[in-house]
This record gives sequence, structure tokens and C-alpha cells, in this order.
Amino acid sequence: ITCFILNGLGLHRIALYFTFIGIDLILLSANFFEGTQTGNYLIYPALILLFPILIKVKDKKAGVLFLFLFTMLCAVLSITVCSHRGYLHGLAETDAALMFKGSFLISFCLNAILAYIIFNITQQREKDLIEAKELAEQSDKIKLQFISNMSHELRTPLNGIIGTTN
Repeated sequence: ITCFILNGLGLHRIALYFTFIGIDLILLSANFFEGTQTGNYLIYPALILLFPILIKVKDKKAGVLFLFLFTMLCAVLSITVCSHRGYLHGLAETDAALMFKGSFLISFCLNAILAYIIFNITQQREKDLIEAKELAEQSDKIKLQFISNMSHELRTPLNGIIGTTN
């Protein structure tokens, strides 16, 4: 709700940062209460891979660095501090195994989507570079042709003037 309100107010960057912090805290609390046996920590790598895609280059580096460090801190806390079985209640082994499979599937799907997005972005940038190279080569050809024509056009009258002067 807070992100929707912030987006409605035009504070898109703050809403994006708030989303990342919220996801980090949800994952950390899930690891704390349910334990690391459920595999919620598997989503952190996908979250870290989202940074370069969702956060624009023009964003302030301090904010991006803060989000990265906060995510890394939550990931490290999830793995080192949270117990395997959880602190408030113990899940049945079958439930924990099912939740681990779900977390693994979510992590796998997120990473697959990210790989697809990164592939498309890379492919589009490669097409743009090829088009720019072709345009540069074409303008270089036109420039060489112009210089060749001008050289010929200048040489002909100059030869006549030189011949007349001689």
C-alpha cells in the first residue's frame, strides 16, 4: 500500500527502494520464523540480480549502495543467525520440504526471467551497436566519395590555370 501511495505521489525511486527493503525484511523474517529449512534465502540472489535492471544509472550511487548492502546484510543474517528449524514454531518435515521446493521454484523462475530479460537487453544493445557501426561506415564512405569528387573537381581547373600560367 505504501508503494502504491508513493508511486501515486510521483516518488517512484523511493517506492522502488521501499519495495526492495520490504522484500528483504519479509525474507529475513520468514527465515527467522520458519527457519532456513524452507529455503527462503534462495530468493536473495535473484533480488541482487534485479538491481542493475530496475535501478537506473542516474539514480544516486549512495542509495543503490545502501540497498545492495542492506540486501547482503539480510542474506548473511538469514544464513548465519536464523536457525534451521525456526524460532517460534517447528514446521513438520513435509511442510518444510514443500516450502523449500516452493522457494527453489520461485528462485529458479525469477532467475530464468532475469536471464531472459538480460539476454533481450544485451541483444537489443548489440543490434543498436551494429546499426551505429553501419551508419558510421556509410557516412565514412560518403565522406571519402565527397573528398574524391572535390579533389577531382579542384584538380581539373587548377591544371588548366597552371598550364595557362606556364
